[in-house]
Amino acid sequence: MCELNRIFYFNSLFDLELGKFSSQKVEQASAEMTVLFAPLGSRQDRILMGIDVHDNYWKYLDACGLSTPQPFPVTEKVNCNNRFKGEAWGWNEKSLCLLKQAGASCFHPDTGIVEKVNSRCFSNYLAKKYEWGVGGSKFSRDLADYTKIVSSLSNKFPLVIKPAYGGSGFGFRQIKSLDQAEEYFCDISFLSKHGGYVVEPWYERVCDLSTRVEIGHDGSVSLIRHLRSCVNTFGAFYGIYLSPLDPVLKQYEKVLEDTALIVSKELYSQGYWGPAGLDSFVYKDHLTGCYKIASVIEINARHVMSDIVFELKNSCAQGKHCFFRFISRKKGKVPDNYDSLSEMLGEEEYNPVTKTGIMLVSPLEVYFNNKWSKPLRNAFFITADSESELFELDKRLRERLKKNV
Repeated sequence: MCELNRIFYFNSLFDLELGKFSSQKVEQASAEMTVLFAPLGSRQDRILMGIDVHDNYWKYLDACGLSTPQPFPVTEKVNCNNRFKGEAWGWNEKSLCLLKQAGASCFHPDTGIVEKVNSRCFSNYLAKKYEWGVGGSKFSRDLADYTKIVSSLSNKFPLVIKPAYGGSGFGFRQIKSLDQAEEYFCDISFLSKHGGYVVEPWYERVCDLSTRVEIGHDGSVSLIRHLRSCVNTFGAFYGIYLSPLDPVLKQYEKVLEDTALIVSKELYSQGYWGPAGLDSFVYKDHLTGCYKIASVIEINARHVMSDIVFELKNSCAQGKHCFFRFISRKKGKVPDNYDSLSEMLGEEEYNPVTKTGIMLVSPLEVYFNNKWSKPLRNAFFITADSESELFELDKRLRERLKKNV
């Protein structure tokens, strides 16, 4: 039986939708993300987009060596004689509705199970069961538990509050004292109505690590891949670094592998199968001076950004050092056209022959809400023969973009 062509839909609001949070302020940012699923597909596939882009964008990606799907608006049915398999970033009722409306057949885990295993309640349960994650972490759905939880952790200040749902540092609050904890009662009351919250000791990260797994419908586990994530102080994601041989990952590879297999088994026992990302971090224990790993602090039972980055690496940068990063429009403005982009990058523009240089993965312009504008965030893929060359390219890119602001 031949494999079905696919229809991709990147519902980047997936985490917020699980928590039933308002997404009005991030509608454009979310719509812009829909195009970033393109590297996972081929010309025989389709991609549902919440924005429109110029044809030159697809020509640019093609010149870089990427075979991309045919774009369709999210509101349009894909009219063709072939059968297509729906591929959602994360499975919920909204993504199911849009993909079925587009004519896709959807093979997926139960959306109620997806909601359950994406909650920090579930990852907190596993952390206690297997004694990993952040020691002392406590989950609750009840506002009445808040004071008791904070008091029990008062010898571990600073603390951090995290909502049950929401990625990339969304809703995080840091508490440095009992007095400050009282200031967040309104926040906790709000989170109690949106799935609950976690309170845990705040550790200073040394580096962030992630593992990506694929859980088969039969429970088999494949595509176990490790990487280094780049996040800011409050856990907001901005990049991924991939290396042909990463000594940092090598040091923690066994524990990442072991925990990934355990989590995969636990997810499957709950009824979940499909892609999943597991986040961990390394921190310095100030009592012992030793570096320790907090394993599986987050479970994302969905596609993850590294899926896009690994596809870019496989297509455009095999055997190279790679860095995928976001740069907001406030910190760097992209040129108006691709000729100007080439002029700005010069010899450091991505070269499909050497498979090194800087590639712009996001479009130069997007059409949203009846007008054309620069994207709110720009996504770049940088590749080089060494780590030092890679991050020097990144530095020079940021300097050039900053001049355009």
